Amino acid sequence: MTHIIHKLRFGPQLPEELYSRWKWTHQDTINPLDKSEHKTNEVRYNFLYFVKVVSTSYLPLGWDPTLSSEAHSQAHRDIPLGNHGVFFGSQGSIETHQYSVTSHQRSLDAEDASADGHKERQHARGGIPSVMFNYEISPMKVINRETRPKSLSAFFTGVCAVIGGTLTVAAAVDRLLYEGSLRVKKLHKS
Repeated sequence: MTHIIHKLRFGPQLPEELYSRWKWTHQDTINPLDKSEHKTNEVRYNFLYFVKVVSTSYLPLGWDPTLSSEAHSQAHRDIPLGNHGVFFGSQGSIETHQYSVTSHQRSLDAEDASADGHKERQHARGGIPSVMFNYEISPMKVINRETRPKSLSAFFTGVCAVIGGTLTVAAAVDRLLYEGSLRVKKLHKS
């Protein structure tokens, strides 16, 4: 039994320009089943895919929520859903979905899973050879926002904030211990 998954999408494909511009976004991590091929010499075999789909927004540098909302509402008849950001450039977001997948495969003739490294598991015999997809849609949304890199002054400001916060907490703990020790001494003297 053999099958090839050429493309599996849940929404529009991101343009190649974004993959090259956003170094952290890679097509293989967003669409992990693309161009995957699975083969077996057994005739009676099951392939199971458990797919978790997550809604995703890509917000480009200079994205304005007010302008983006107006642009999306005016152009919804002319431009396919999800392609607004590509059409409007930095004025609109790109709405799509990404997914993660876990795959399982097993022979329908095998009585146990010792060949797969699971000696304790017993599989039922029989069934119909198949390729099955189980979809789960996540209620959460991933928002990828393009930002400018931090400047040197912003880095030093962050370091000073951490140091200041640490000193403030240390002073509060010191004051608490000092006041506590004075009260304990007063109790022992009286």
